[in-house]
Amino acid sequence: LIVGGLGFFIIRSFNTDAFQKQIVESISEMTGREFNVMGATYVSWFPTPRIVMNDITLANIKGSQRAVMVRANRVGVELEWASLLKNPLVIKKIDIENPTVFLERMDETNVNWNFPFLFETKTNLNDFGMDTTRASIRVDTVSVRGGSIEYTNALNQMKWVVSSINGNLSMDTLQGPYTFNGTFRSKEQTVSAQLKIMQLRADTAVPFSLNLVGGDNKFLFDFSGT
Repeated sequence: LIVGGLGFFIIRSFNTDAFQKQIVESISEMTGREFNVMGATYVSWFPTPRIVMNDITLANIKGSQRAVMVRANRVGVELEWASLLKNPLVIKKIDIENPTVFLERMDETNVNWNFPFLFETKTNLNDFGMDTTRASIRVDTVSVRGGSIEYTNALNQMKWVVSSINGNLSMDTLQGPYTFNGTFRSKEQTVSAQLKIMQLRADTAVPFSLNLVGGDNKFLFDFSGT
């Protein structure tokens, strides 16, 4: 009865515009990059709380070739009801449609994918304004559909583009471990990918493994290390 009453209070007092503003401000502060929701935001409560944001962007760092690092047509976040009232905050699923990611190495020390917040111990991502540790946020599944990644390296002029990324990512906490299984297209070939990254730590190299298999079931790449 108490849980139901609290849930009813949350729904009655909820303001979508204020919630979108809070998301934008929280992610911008956490990443140190400008995060924007250019389209509409929708919230539904049943059978589980779900937030859908349309046309989102995450700005790049200063000095990059492009102003935007990440863009997605739509992002949907499904939460677990009970976790709105206690830790851990459980994100049951994140659906990302048509994301485009631009990765860049500017020189030997500067890359645009360095996010110090992943190595910090606290965050303020709780949707209802409560501080929580990163270990108390669990993401069950991140589903990516129709994604693409472009990588450039100013040191050797290398450029690599993959498209049609479809797959699922799971993580125990925001700091990992992470597991991705999916497919992508590169140089007119469909490739199956398995990526495992252990928990991120600021004081040590992070172990990971990557396995790539071509459409003819031949190993293209198999690596395990740090």
